[in-house]
This record gives sequence, C-alpha cells and structure tokens, in this order.
Amino acid sequence: MGTRNLIEVYNQDGLKVSQYGQWDGYPEGQGKHILNFLHSIDILEFNKKLDNCKFLIYKDLELLDEQRIPVPHHRSRDRGAEILEIINNNEEEILELKSSHSFGFNSLFCEFAYVIDICKNTFEIYEGFNHNKLEITERFYSLYNENMNPEKFDTEYFGVKLIKTYYLNNLPDEETFLKELNEILDNKENE
Repeated sequence: MGTRNLIEVYNQDGLKVSQYGQWDGYPEGQGKHILNFLHSIDILEFNKKLDNCKFLIYKDLELLDEQRIPVPHHRSRDRGAEILEIINNNEEEILELKSSHSFGFNSLFCEFAYVIDICKNTFEIYEGFNHNKLEITERFYSLYNENMNPEKFDTEYFGVKLIKTYYLNNLPDEETFLKELNEILDNKENE
C-alpha cells in the first residue's frame, strides 16, 4: 500500500541515512521491519558500516538526472527499510545516498517517519497529518528556517510529530510494539 514514509539514522557524525519510502509506512510495515532489523544486529557493528554512507549533493543528483542514469537499487523509493540491510551487508563500498530529510517537513505527505539515533540509543516513531506547530525541541523543527517562521507559517500541516520512543537496548517484541503504537494511533483518531 502506498503509505509514504521516511527512515533516518543518526550517529556521532550526524544524519547518515535519510531514505524516502513509497510503500507500507505503517507500523505493521516499515515500522515492524525496522524493529526486527534492530533486534537482529549488533548496533556497534552497524554504526561502523555507516562510515560507508555519504549523501550526494544536489548538483550531483541534478547531473545524474540530466544524464538519465538509472536510480541505483539502494536509492530506490521502493527500498524502504531494506536500506538498513543493504548498509549492514555492505563490505567497504561507498553507498551514495540521497537525503530526503526535508520530506519530514510536510506531514500531509510524510505519513510516518522512523528514526534510529545511535548516540541517543533510541528508535523514534513519528506520525504525519500533524496540524500543530512543532516545539523547538522536536527533531523535525529544524526544517523551519528564518523564511518559514513557524509562528507566521500559513499551513494546515506541519512537520511529522514524535509519538513514541524506544531505547535500543530495551526494544519491545513485535506484538507489544504494534499493540502500543496502534493504541496511540487509535487514541489520536478519537481526540
């Protein structure tokens, strides 16, 4: 199902992965996939693999578009959480990624976002369709700039909103994860 989402990974060097996903953004889809991935890996080894990731700059992406070079497997919108396995299984090859961080700014289109923050030891889940201005402490608040002062920004939707945080060393099982998130989402619908 076409449920657009964003998957990000941060470590001591900042944002390392910011992958746009076109499909299955719900907790039952990409969320569950990421949870199972986190249960299956050594997070310190995965962190080392992030050294092989680099973001292409806009000019390079434009040039690739002009040359009509096909999008590589790992940058495809169809990959979703599979990008994490691609990185984890990568042996020394530099993976050139596209940053989709700004996608988290428009929660009308970004329905869910999932953030792994190795420094904070967290797995964070964000929901779209947010009608409330973000607090300055929110991760996606930084997407506002001086030209888009949130106090003056005229929109019905703001950035994706944090709904749940788990610690990487205390992740729930799949059943608990889905139950907790679905309860949060159901309660929000009933507000």
